[in-house]
Amino acid sequence: MHRSRLIAGAAAAVAVLVGPLAAYSSPAQAATTGGAAASSTGITFTFPTAPTITFPTFPAPPTFPTFPPVVPTPPPIDTGTSGTTSIVTELAPGGENNDGSFDGNEFDYHLTALLVQSVLASDPHGPVSILSDGTRQATFFQPDDEEWTLLARKLSGRSLPLPGAATEQATYNYFEGLGTTRIEKILSYLIIPGTTLTGALLGPVSVSQAVYTTANGQTLLVKSDFGVVTLVDNSPLTADSGIVEAAMNQGNRQIAWSTDVLLPSTF
Repeated sequence: MHRSRLIAGAAAAVAVLVGPLAAYSSPAQAATTGGAAASSTGITFTFPTAPTITFPTFPAPPTFPTFPPVVPTPPPIDTGTSGTTSIVTELAPGGENNDGSFDGNEFDYHLTALLVQSVLASDPHGPVSILSDGTRQATFFQPDDEEWTLLARKLSGRSLPLPGAATEQATYNYFEGLGTTRIEKILSYLIIPGTTLTGALLGPVSVSQAVYTTANGQTLLVKSDFGVVTLVDNSPLTADSGIVEAAMNQGNRQIAWSTDVLLPSTF
């Protein structure tokens, strides 16, 4: 009795397990029996579309210049040096370079004109006399009134206000007090005889330097760095000078460049 109950219970358990398995059909079997079974039992996965990634475009790399830089050739300062107008004539009162009076115009050449006249009156055949002969080639580094005043302040230690007629008068009196011999040494150092230094010669489109002998016998170094001109004198009292403005008296055998006062080693 007890054994028959056990057998009956086991049979019932098997029926419970086997019943669902008998009813199950695989997806493959369902596909052979009809679409309805496949649609009710199959699993469909839908993957999202991958996004389109647009990468930014980068600018083209910069173009660097080639070295040394290409420097355009400057036009010549003058087309010839055949004229015979002298620097002394150019400095005559009433012209662009000399208004003929002590005044507040610190950028003309009244003081240079007076100092040249003073030296020529004292030594008419000395080294400065070349400036009165326009048939002879020469280059004159011509300081304006302000540069003479600044030098007078440095040499004398006196305070001279700028600008003004009284200041120009005091500057002239100071140099006259030094004596014409010392003035002549300064002025003759500002002259390069025998050479008309036009722009092409003075500032070539390259790095160069040249040494010139001045009218007082001492040398002056002229350096050019792609047209930027520096004048190196022989005195520790003054700094190197540059060219302040374009050549005056152009087209003549004598031209003048505006600069600081250049000094020899002794004067």
